[in-house]
Amino acid sequence: MQYSIKNYYKALKFLGRNAEFTPLDLMLLLQYKSGLPKEKLITENYGFQLSLFKYLFYLLDLLFLRFSFPIHYIIRKKEFYSHEFFIEKGILIPRPDSETLVEAVIEKIKILVSRGETEVSVAEIGTGSGALILSVMKYFNDLNFPVKFKFYGVDRSEIALRTTKKNYFYLFQNPGNHNGLKKYRSVKSTMKRPDKENNFLFILFRSDLLNCFLSKKRNKKPYFSNGVKGDNCSGNAEGKPGFDLIFSNPFYISPRDFKKCERKIRWYEPKKALIAKKNGDYFYLKILGQSFDMLRHGGYLIFETGDDAQACRVEQYMKEKSFGIEKIKDLTGISRVVAGRKR
Repeated sequence: MQYSIKNYYKALKFLGRNAEFTPLDLMLLLQYKSGLPKEKLITENYGFQLSLFKYLFYLLDLLFLRFSFPIHYIIRKKEFYSHEFFIEKGILIPRPDSETLVEAVIEKIKILVSRGETEVSVAEIGTGSGALILSVMKYFNDLNFPVKFKFYGVDRSEIALRTTKKNYFYLFQNPGNHNGLKKYRSVKSTMKRPDKENNFLFILFRSDLLNCFLSKKRNKKPYFSNGVKGDNCSGNAEGKPGFDLIFSNPFYISPRDFKKCERKIRWYEPKKALIAKKNGDYFYLKILGQSFDMLRHGGYLIFETGDDAQACRVEQYMKEKSFGIEKIKDLTGISRVVAGRKR
């Protein structure tokens, strides 16, 4: 017996009533399961045949969606800043809001380059899937800036670091292939590293915030490096690590606000990557205390914030450290980014 994708789509709409997923989620699932582009699904009027086995198997995905399971954990990818990134359960799904942070980081790096810097060191605290730092890297790699870049990613999660490493290879070596770890392993051994030739150093550390740079064991082995062994962190004249820019999208949801989040966030996304004490401000204060002495003069510390009220609080924290402050709004008019320049 044959079932058309059109019937499958009708079943999705019927069984998905009052659920939290959207028509876009349904289309993404159809694309993922059928292997067909959205344009063909629309123009062919869903006239493609599915076997009964596949039809029933595909409906199991609807049950996941019906119980608010995020679509991006099913299809295992998420588009962010015009790139596709591999996603798996246990990783925070990148939000479009964070593209404002990426834009802010890019603009500040451009300012650093315009000052005549020949080497720029950038660190992200909490890489997650790697979507933010890799989007920044991809932007400058494509433009072939005549500057040596050093990018450092830090996260305490093994899953996050593994996913960031995976997305690094996908984005720079084998774009568009998100077919799982088996595919990743099959192409890994044959990969070249053009980013190294273009003066791009990328290093990942497993660490709680910036502790890997603050401790006496600063030169410990990184989780991953595409550069020369031993070149594990940047340094200043005093021998301390120094960065031109540090940015982060830290955990900023208070326990009270977390209860108001959508079910698919509360039930399935990692709580440890969302909730913070002190009204959601705990990690801003922690990062601010660690990073001040690690930033070079004229360097930037850039945060993503949850709303206008939190942006005002973070602004005040940074002013107390004598940062020059700039707040940047997202497309909805919310103060999404707070950027501070060390004076």
